[in-house]
Amino acid sequence: MDHPAESWDRQAFIQSYRPQSVEPEVWAVVGEAVKAWVSAASSEGRSRTTHLLGAASRLAAWAHGESVPLRADTVLRDTTIERFCAVAERDGSFSATTRATIRSRLRFLAEANGVREARQRPPELRRGVVKAPYSDAEVVGFWRLAGAQRPEVAVRLSGLLAASLGAGCGPADFRGLRGTAIEVRSDGVVAVVLPGPRGRRVLCRDLYAAALRDAAAEVGDELLVGGFSGDRRNVTTGLIRRIEGGADLPHLEVARLRSTWIAVHLEAGTRLDVLMAAAGLTTPTSIVDLVRHLAPPPPEDAAAQLRLTGSDR
Repeated sequence: MDHPAESWDRQAFIQSYRPQSVEPEVWAVVGEAVKAWVSAASSEGRSRTTHLLGAASRLAAWAHGESVPLRADTVLRDTTIERFCAVAERDGSFSATTRATIRSRLRFLAEANGVREARQRPPELRRGVVKAPYSDAEVVGFWRLAGAQRPEVAVRLSGLLAASLGAGCGPADFRGLRGTAIEVRSDGVVAVVLPGPRGRRVLCRDLYAAALRDAAAEVGDELLVGGFSGDRRNVTTGLIRRIEGGADLPHLEVARLRSTWIAVHLEAGTRLDVLMAAAGLTTPTSIVDLVRHLAPPPPEDAAAQLRLTGSDR
């Protein structure tokens, strides 16, 4: 809470601000613009100023990644803010309440910077293309690559592969995922207890249970993929950059590992509602999109499935 009598230099505070949620190399590009936007706002308390800086930092980092010019009249316009909020909703970055709060702060900054644009309904965004799954051979190659790394990287990479291929963990899931969130039952079944807005408990595929259990035991209370903070948008980037070798393999993407997990379950006949719950999804759209990547079943298998052969229903 701010105290009215508290003496502080607002401008010095703004200039010294360094967000944990934005990677240093990105902040070096967007930082001056963010500081200018917040400086233009009317005098506010320390807490309010921090919140404005945080909201503007996240928006500016996203805009930079989308190649939106870092000007107030482009980044702080209502259509850009709504695009940012729509993407955050789609990838589960923030809860609905948090998105509403961030939207309100960004609109406040827009008005303070003279950006006056008629408020429109959120634009219809072209839905992102779901990442294609990896082939069996590529998955084998990634595991071979993990075994060839330095011990610390090998443990982290094994944990990443096992959590994604075994329990469908996506980029957002790794932000707060620590080794202690991996449960091992007395019968050897391994489960991942995921925190955050899409929190859930997912049983790991038996094929990867041992690798996930061992990685979790090794890292303990640390983040499974390494690093000191789960506030960064993509905590897996640092680990992937440390991988040595693998020139014969495609680029390692967590989203594609998650797609591979979904595709394997679809081919195995896992029910859609069960898979949606495990994936933390409220709509089946991304799962349905992956159907086109599945190999067609032999005609006799397709016929047996349509006839419900062996079913008493």
